Amino acid sequence: IREHGIEKLGVIIFLAGLIQIVAGLSRFAPWFRAVPPAVIHGMLSGIGVLILAAQFHVMVDDTPKGSGINNLLSIPMSVYKGLNWTAHDGDSTHHIAAAIGVLTIVILALWQRFAVGRMKVLPGSLVAVVVATSVASILHLTVRYVTIPSNLFAAIALPTPTALVSIFNWEIFFDALAIAFIAAAETLLTCSALDKMHSGQRTNYDRELVGQGIGNTLCGLIGGLPLTGVMVRSGVNLNAGARTRASAFMHGMWILIFVALFPNILELIPTSALAALLV
Repeated sequence: IREHGIEKLGVIIFLAGLIQIVAGLSRFAPWFRAVPPAVIHGMLSGIGVLILAAQFHVMVDDTPKGSGINNLLSIPMSVYKGLNWTAHDGDSTHHIAAAIGVLTIVILALWQRFAVGRMKVLPGSLVAVVVATSVASILHLTVRYVTIPSNLFAAIALPTPTALVSIFNWEIFFDALAIAFIAAAETLLTCSALDKMHSGQRTNYDRELVGQGIGNTLCGLIGGLPLTGVMVRSGVNLNAGARTRASAFMHGMWILIFVALFPNILELIPTSALAALLV
C-alpha cells in the first residue's frame, strides 16, 4: 500500500490469484508435502506467538504495536493496564476489557475440562463468547464491541482501467508473486499440519491452491484483502468436530448469514472476548 497505493492493491491481489491458479493447474502444490515436519511445527509455533503478541493488546482494549517484536516487548505494559483498576482517565476501561478477556479464557478452559455428554456438542469457544457477551450486555460495560459496516456493498471497490494497466508493471508482478507464494505456503503448510491431526479426507493440494487462487482473484476484483487458510480458524473447526470439506463451506456461510442478517447481534460481542479466544 505504501509503495503503490490502495488503488493498486486490488490489482496485485488479482494477479496473485491468477498466479496461484496457474501453479495449482501445473501441479506445483504437492511439493509442499516434502516440507519437514519440524518446519511445519516451527511455522505453527511462530504464528501462535505472533497471534498471542498482537491479540493480547486487543484483549485489554489496546491496539497492537505494529511488528511482532514490538507487540511482544509491550505485553508488560498491557498487563499493567489490565491490572490497573485505580485509573480514572480515558484509558480506565482497559481493566474492564481485561476482565472480560480473562472470563472468556476461564469459561473456555472449564468447558473443555468438565463438559460431558451432550454438552460437548457445543464448542467451548461459543459458550465462552456467549457468556462474556451476556455479562457485558447485562452490566452495560464500557468496552469496545464488534462493529459491522451499515452497508457491506460500500466496501466494494472495483479496479480502475488505469490500475488494471499496471498489471504489466514488473514491480506489481513481483509483489503479486510474493503474495501468491506466502499465501500458498501458509495455506498448504496448515493443510499438512491438519492432515496429521485427523484421520479423515486428505488434502488435495492442487485443488486447494486453485480454489484459493479463484478466491484471491475475486477478492482483487472487488477490492478485498487476500485470503489464506490459517491454523486459527482451521484448528477451531477441527476441534469442533469437523470431518469433511463441507465444514469449511458452512463456516463461511454462517459468517455471511450473521453479518448480512444479524449484525445487531454481532455488535453485542466485546472485542476483548474474541481476542481472548485467539490468546
